[in-house]
Amino acid sequence: MDVRQAPVLQNAAGVCETVQSGQSPSLYFRTRRQGAILPSFRRMLSLVDKFHHAFRACWHAVMRPGLPRRNRDDRPMLHGFSRTTLSVLIIVCLLLISWIHLGFKDEEEQPLPALTQPLLADAGWRYWQSLEGIAVYLRTAGDINGGHMALRSASALYTLKLPATDWPDHLKQQLPGSLKGSQAVLLIAGPWDELSQKTMAAYVIRTLNLQPLEPAGGPLPTCIAEHLAGALWLTQALLPASALQPAHAWAALYSLPDSLALLTRPDATGPTRSAWAEWRLEQTRILRQNWQNDLSQIDIQADLAYYRPPEDLYRQLYHQLGQSQKTAPAELLQCLSAAQPQREPSQH
Repeated sequence: MDVRQAPVLQNAAGVCETVQSGQSPSLYFRTRRQGAILPSFRRMLSLVDKFHHAFRACWHAVMRPGLPRRNRDDRPMLHGFSRTTLSVLIIVCLLLISWIHLGFKDEEEQPLPALTQPLLADAGWRYWQSLEGIAVYLRTAGDINGGHMALRSASALYTLKLPATDWPDHLKQQLPGSLKGSQAVLLIAGPWDELSQKTMAAYVIRTLNLQPLEPAGGPLPTCIAEHLAGALWLTQALLPASALQPAHAWAALYSLPDSLALLTRPDATGPTRSAWAEWRLEQTRILRQNWQNDLSQIDIQADLAYYRPPEDLYRQLYHQLGQSQKTAPAELLQCLSAAQPQREPSQH
């Protein structure tokens, strides 16, 4: 038997014992004070009392109609029943009250079931480094109409659409001159073979005199890496909507530690169970659709190349969202608070 039900069964046994003496069940709890009354008991005690008084009235009217009311109340209510019958009644009473208690569980505190999520297949990116030390990511994608090339700098992402054939002229016309001499990484996804893709990359690198892109910041804090779902929720609560384009919202996790003070105020409240259920379902849908879209996949890989997180961070976030509960943001804040070094008192 689940030990969490022990207080329920102890109180239920006390209610059943009072039936023989005629004592009111609610009076039993007020006088005996055996432990704290569970919230569900408070909601159902009035029903138990009504049943108790109705049963007493029927008993006296049917089983002992000849006794005066005063004398009838002086005798035990179940006088004449065998010990076996009383035992059966007590067991039935225990089962009934336990069943009622289970039906009165607070739904808000019940854990959400895990989502059934399709796995995210490997995106198929291949890493290549040019002679100049520029990181280049290649992928077979697109169709007979062509594909895309992207240049990720420290401040922006430039995406060029190129045809499957005759791409040199189109590439020359679309190169962003503002990137000349800048740090950047290249991403190419299209129907071209690997040699053609490397030729494209080499042409762009030489023409724009690109330099290797330094990764942004350091690794994610341990607390955020362990609570990705809560971090995503807090990120969306902190940052303006303009900074949360669907394909980039997850990458804003790197901005979270600098904004934590905004959510540690006393009046901050977490999401409700239903709000979290809707939010995590929507977020997993967005992450899955972006992962399967060729153009969004470039955005994702560009952020991965810039921030340099663990390679499977995106898929880890997707998986954690499906398993997460509404307590995820609070658990992250608690972890970060515990990990934050204590400030020494200032000297005056």
